[in-house]
Amino acid sequence: VDTGVAKFDLAVGFVERRDGSGGAAGLSGVVEYACDLFDAATVRALGAVLVRVLRAMADDPGSMVGECVELTGSERLALTDRGTPA
Repeated sequence: VDTGVAKFDLAVGFVERRDGSGGAAGLSGVVEYACDLFDAATVRALGAVLVRVLRAMADDPGSMVGECVELTGSERLALTDRGTPA
């Protein structure tokens, strides 16, 4: 039951999809977030990075997460900028 209120600050969930014959047909995902902590643009950006990581890991299951996806300059800045002078 969707209450319209996030139970956690940020939660990500996945469900495996199946085709008509029961074969794998990908993943569906949902992100729930506390609106007083995150804005929609930030959550979309986090989701985009997560999708890149999942695709890279699916392409090379033996790879390490930290090695499979490079953050863009703006992504890195968004993760490290805390509004304080350098």
